[in-house]
Amino acid sequence: MLQVPYSSENFNEEVQFVLYDTIRRLLGQEVVDSLYRLLRDRYDVTPEEIPYRLETVFHVLVDVLDEPGVQTIEMIASKRIFEMFGLNFVYLDDFRLQDYVKQAKEVLPTLWT
Repeated sequence: MLQVPYSSENFNEEVQFVLYDTIRRLLGQEVVDSLYRLLRDRYDVTPEEIPYRLETVFHVLVDVLDEPGVQTIEMIASKRIFEMFGLNFVYLDDFRLQDYVKQAKEVLPTLWT
């Protein structure tokens, strides 16, 4: 269970870390560094903005990787985010990371009310 009270800031920091760590574990630090450089140089996206710009992040990843590679990253990151916040992860065919993040943001506040 989450040890600190939920806040959107904590949540966004965790999303940023999980996505970074998932890509690093699967593809290596060099890929993460290249991804961050592309996001900064071509799309003006800083690491802190990644939770708000997931569509752009995955647009860049699709350009670099094939679709199954991107889907793997999305599913692993989604599952890790849900587990981090003590939520039950259910795989849905048509959900992307953005959908799981939105769902978690909607559910988490109801757990503490």
